[in-house]
Amino acid sequence: MSYVKTETANNPNWAIKATETIDKVVNGVGDKSVRPLTSLAKLLVYGILAAIIGSIAMILFVITFVRILDTYLFSQQVWITDLIVGGIFTIAGLLIWTKRHPKPKGNH
Repeated sequence: MSYVKTETANNPNWAIKATETIDKVVNGVGDKSVRPLTSLAKLLVYGILAAIIGSIAMILFVITFVRILDTYLFSQQVWITDLIVGGIFTIAGLLIWTKRHPKPKGNH
């Protein structure tokens, strides 16, 4: 058998070049998979957090609105407050209902 000398055996920097190549491959995989997934996870977390904070803010606003109507404007006449708040929610629901996209008539 004959022994064939390769370029890497003669080059004393082959370990450094191999390490750099592995580093480039790992960084390439990270750029193409890990970073987009991290961005997606951040978007999901911030979206859920915004939805929770928005829901809490809306609930507190409605409670404050009902309290102001009941206590200061209608002097403990709860039925008027219920009528106004119910009307507002009914109108809001009807407006949202008109924005819906109905199903195509061909599919039953």
